[in-house]
Amino acid sequence: MSQSVKEPQIFDPIAMEVFSNRLLSITEDMNNTLVRSSFSTNIKERRDCSVGLFDGRGRLIAQGTQIPLHLGSLNGGVEAVLKACPLEKIQDGDVFLCNDPYLANGTLNNAGTAVITGPSASYLNGYNGTFNNSGLLQIGRDGTVLFNQGVAPVINNTGTIVKTTGPGAATVEWALNNNGAAGSDSGTLAFSGGSTALGSTGSFPAGTAGARVAFTGGTHTMKTGVRFTGPGRGRISGATMTFEGAAEVGSAGTPAGGFEIAGGTLNGAGSLSVVGGGGTIAWTAGTLSTTLSVGAASRLEIETTAYPYLANGAIHNAGTAVITGPFASYLAGYNGTFNNSGLLQIARDGTVLYNQGVVPVLNNTGTIQLGAQASIVTLGW
Repeated sequence: MSQSVKEPQIFDPIAMEVFSNRLLSITEDMNNTLVRSSFSTNIKERRDCSVGLFDGRGRLIAQGTQIPLHLGSLNGGVEAVLKACPLEKIQDGDVFLCNDPYLANGTLNNAGTAVITGPSASYLNGYNGTFNNSGLLQIGRDGTVLFNQGVAPVINNTGTIVKTTGPGAATVEWALNNNGAAGSDSGTLAFSGGSTALGSTGSFPAGTAGARVAFTGGTHTMKTGVRFTGPGRGRISGATMTFEGAAEVGSAGTPAGGFEIAGGTLNGAGSLSVVGGGGTIAWTAGTLSTTLSVGAASRLEIETTAYPYLANGAIHNAGTAVITGPFASYLAGYNGTFNNSGLLQIARDGTVLYNQGVVPVLNNTGTIQLGAQASIVTLGW
């Protein structure tokens, strides 16, 4: 039994050309009306404006022949209008005004120098926009500088982002994909918006001893090439860092600053390693579920007041690891591994390594040593 084959639909090129020009003529009339009715010199004289014709789903189907720079904002503006007023509620003759700068999904491309200043209570709003920085972005103040108004904008950095002034913290609530350098020379530069799946492969330099590059919220994807350099420190305190590759603190042959684990979660199949001589990992709180490696000339300081937690992670210590804290606190562990080939110093009494359910393993080929203040110590691993 034969089946009929449906012939492919062929569009009439003449009809398509007529229909295309009809749509374009509509946008030309729109543009001419906008120019003639405008009081702005920019629009009336320079014709610095854009018009577009959209379908009921918010898709652009025709645009005017003036400056098309604003069409990216028109897309976001139409989308915002349709969210606020669904198509079935719109009547003939309805007019919508959208003058909200952070609802327009714009894109800013910086290949030069961009400087953010202003009082600490002010900020640059953002809603689902994109900032592509291949130049220099200087942050010259404390406070929230890039504010997430609902859907986090994205910063794609292949250049340099640096906080230059202010002793406090400047917070960036936008998502950051850092493939250049993003750091601070003064105070703290904090990222709370996470990253996209693109993640980061660049460096996070803390250029002075008191400077910090902090991750305070969101999920940040760290890939091979990520490096936290000193003399200041990187810091996590509430965010999630997912290591998909090998990240480093410091760089081979140079003094490292350090990295502070003060909360949040470090996970992933990758690793974080101290490779610069003299670098320090200071762990006071949060969960370690990835691999942490401490080199021979480096240091791991574990302070147990806030009960840091090793959960399905691994610590490789070839340097010096020191456990301190009050008597009733401990380093909790669940199915993790501590491989010590260097020096592990226990500088307090009480239970210092606590089994949280599935016993972690302490593999020692180096030295475990009690400090001068320790007399009775219990290792529950």
